[in-house]
Amino acid sequence: VEGVYRFVVEGHDRVGNVVKTLVNNIASVKIDRTAPVIGEFSPDVDALSPKDGNGIADAVFVAYSVEDEGSTELFATFDVLDASGAVVATMLKGERIVPGKNAVYWHGRDDRDRTVFDGVYTLRMRVTDPVGNVSEPQTEAVRVDNTPPTDGSTIRFASPAFSPNDDGSGDSGVVRYVLDEDAVATLRVSDA
Repeated sequence: VEGVYRFVVEGHDRVGNVVKTLVNNIASVKIDRTAPVIGEFSPDVDALSPKDGNGIADAVFVAYSVEDEGSTELFATFDVLDASGAVVATMLKGERIVPGKNAVYWHGRDDRDRTVFDGVYTLRMRVTDPVGNVSEPQTEAVRVDNTPPTDGSTIRFASPAFSPNDDGSGDSGVVRYVLDEDAVATLRVSDA
């Protein structure tokens, strides 16, 4: 059972002589079989594009919280696994953290500092307390997408001409633009 126990050391020799218990032979020991608990484990994005370095979704920020009663320091391991389960990056490896709220970044690069390939990756965290109890791993999936959408040159106008003169006839036009994935498109109109 977990708790604080007091141990008293007494000894005797082969003929029955007993060693008197002295104050300096008394120690208290805490038995801890409870693993730390990772509470919050929240990536700020579900997809990132680290290759272009444009400042938009170049990295994933993971906020996490850890609790472990009685521990003032813990040891965290944060790995990134590819679709086959192989570790491609280790952001924290048994590093000291304090209980409470913490955060870690992953910039979409492997342990050799190369941008990883497109695909789904698993962010995995485990925490160990000072006596070796290990938390249940927490995981979240994140998609790496370094490939720009292709347009296939599919731009269609509902009408070949329009007349924006507020006369109620042909004042607006419709442009259809097809991409191969969800994206935001901007239409810029300029003189020919």
